[in-house]
Amino acid sequence: MKQFSGQTISLAVDQHLIKHIVDCHGNILLLGLQWFALIGSNPSKEARRLATSLRSTHYLLPSGVLRVVGCVRVAPLSRGWRRDVADGTQVKTNFGVARKQSNATRVFYSLAHNFAQAHPVGAFAVILPLTQGADWLLASNNGYVLCQTDRGFSNPIALNEALEQLRLRYPNIETKWLNANWQQELPDWAQVNVKLSEQLRNVGGANAWLKTLLLILVITSLVFIGCADFFKSKWQAYVGLGTEFSQGSLVAELHPGHAKGLTVQTVDRAASLAGLVETFEVLPINPAGWQLQSIRCHSMATQWVCDASYQRLDSAARNQGLLKVKPNFAEIVFKPLNQAIMKWSQHRPTMDMPAQIQNSDVKLSPATITWIDTLQEISTAFNFVELSMPNQLVLATRSRQIRIRGPLRSWQLLSRLSVPVSWQEVSVSVDLGAQPSLSLSALILSLEGTIFE
Repeated sequence: MKQFSGQTISLAVDQHLIKHIVDCHGNILLLGLQWFALIGSNPSKEARRLATSLRSTHYLLPSGVLRVVGCVRVAPLSRGWRRDVADGTQVKTNFGVARKQSNATRVFYSLAHNFAQAHPVGAFAVILPLTQGADWLLASNNGYVLCQTDRGFSNPIALNEALEQLRLRYPNIETKWLNANWQQELPDWAQVNVKLSEQLRNVGGANAWLKTLLLILVITSLVFIGCADFFKSKWQAYVGLGTEFSQGSLVAELHPGHAKGLTVQTVDRAASLAGLVETFEVLPINPAGWQLQSIRCHSMATQWVCDASYQRLDSAARNQGLLKVKPNFAEIVFKPLNQAIMKWSQHRPTMDMPAQIQNSDVKLSPATITWIDTLQEISTAFNFVELSMPNQLVLATRSRQIRIRGPLRSWQLLSRLSVPVSWQEVSVSVDLGAQPSLSLSALILSLEGTIFE
């Protein structure tokens, strides 16, 4: 045996898990690690995951014996005076503040692992008596720590029961008892393994790169936000946002062509809708085994772009039969076997309506009330009429979206509306089996557009 003037320091960070440290010449030996068996093809990953889940600060995965892992949670040394264990002198930091040693810079060893490393073959157990008020049991088998050991027993009966359990599992286990003053006369296996033993790994240190990455992301985000605010202020200064413009001054700054588009609305003349209906009337409905399914027209500036869909109902019907009856202004695109699309475009009579710059007051004027009354009156001839709330345009009069659906014959009633309308879509669906009524027929007209007040 060799004489040492060491001391024992207790770091009890959890009341139910007593952690003891035997400090010998600056080499910190830990008692009380929790040992677990490892299962899986990646012991290093499983050991780190287990230590993290237990909120441990350190863990030990013995190299070469990837069967068990030891986990422990230790707190930093207490603030205040500390004794240098090498020479017994006291150390005091600047301004009278005691130094607090970080776990990240401290080196820890496991006394149980040192014992197991010194006994690579066979089963062995050792009892460390009177160590901080308890008798500690260390045990190993073929060089690795047994999981139910590295524990302190304040009750001799409990210690004997633990030894009996070990003897049942390992009948040939060899048990040793150290002297009560073993901390002043460390055994040879403790001396040797202080120099050769593996250090415990810091759980937090393993994730240091994650902390660094998070810090980089935070700094990058702050730089990005700062640059965004800088360029936003520059852009606002460039375009003059925040300056009060009147509608007239804004229009004056625009190109004359663009200003005209903002101050003038294009609406349909009465002949626009009438011209479409006249075209619908000349389209064949069920020619030579073909059946008209629907008609759809979209407004594009001063043109209506239309197509009519036909379905082949008779097996004896041929494409030539539909070609013979098509109007001269249309062309037909045949789809495989049973479908055909008749396409054409025609003039859309329109006029420019100067916009009256109004405020955002949405109160109904007498003229508005008049045409709404008219719409309510003629709505009985349609099966669906929808009118939205008024919207105040930026540089135009108020507008409302309108949708109407009903018999094709009722379209003439729309001429009674005393407000300009811009129709965006006009369509007709065909249902020859429908029973005619006031608001229903075989030809159903659908309109979508915008009313300007």
